[in-house]
Amino acid sequence: MAGERAKAAGRTVRPRRLAADIGGDSGPPGEITFELFYGDQLVQKKIGQNILFEVPASGHAYSLRISRATDPNGARRRYRIDAQYPSVLPQVDRRIPMAFIQQGFDRNWNNDQSYLEMFLIENQVLQYRWSYKLSALYDFQRENTIRFIDTDLISFPEILAKTVKIYAGHKNRVPSLTTKETPFFAIRLDLECTNSTTIHGPALASVDLPRRMWFELRLYLEHLGGIIIYDPEIRTSLLDNQIWPITPAALWIVNKIKEYIRGVERDEVGRSATLAGRSH
Repeated sequence: MAGERAKAAGRTVRPRRLAADIGGDSGPPGEITFELFYGDQLVQKKIGQNILFEVPASGHAYSLRISRATDPNGARRRYRIDAQYPSVLPQVDRRIPMAFIQQGFDRNWNNDQSYLEMFLIENQVLQYRWSYKLSALYDFQRENTIRFIDTDLISFPEILAKTVKIYAGHKNRVPSLTTKETPFFAIRLDLECTNSTTIHGPALASVDLPRRMWFELRLYLEHLGGIIIYDPEIRTSLLDNQIWPITPAALWIVNKIKEYIRGVERDEVGRSATLAGRSH
């Protein structure tokens, strides 16, 4: 965690190491150092101690650096950081510009593609593998294999992800009814067929893909009953291009692909409702 910063504004920081027992020392361990900055100016530095600091009403550009001393044994440890920063500012004054969010995505994700080591579609299977550092940082499964088409009658060519982009935006989803712009977060994959471009189906049916294509998952943020939920939408260049032949067998292939996309959207809606219930 060395060198990481978190925005701070009038906050008390009480980190403590997670322990198996209950009722341990609630103070920070000695190997943790806190540095509070105003811009590039160091305001406070504490080693193994909490930081207590009241930010003036006119100040807002404070940040907190948290670092850990090198462990000679190389042991991995877990910490929890509790930050208290009561605010009396009205909600309208705490709006975050979309450009600020996009800047964070570009600097931390889009300029470095090494966090996704592999994304491959072939036959009826999708495989992906995240980098070891990313999976360790967020404690999730590093790699997985998913059968995404429920029939052996459809076979995809080898398709690889070339680039991944995460971005934020907004869109009027129902222009005929409202002028409201709904914010969203999105992840876009630019894909490329490495050899063949043909999806094979039953009875010698086939569909030819473009050499390059893209898929995008958008998560629209909605406010419902005092909580924020997200509404997923999958977009792809494949549905925009007039590449599909009109033969019945080829249409069956296309409908199977669309059925899979709708299934993913339904799964994401269910996951959204679960997360909304937890946050509520």
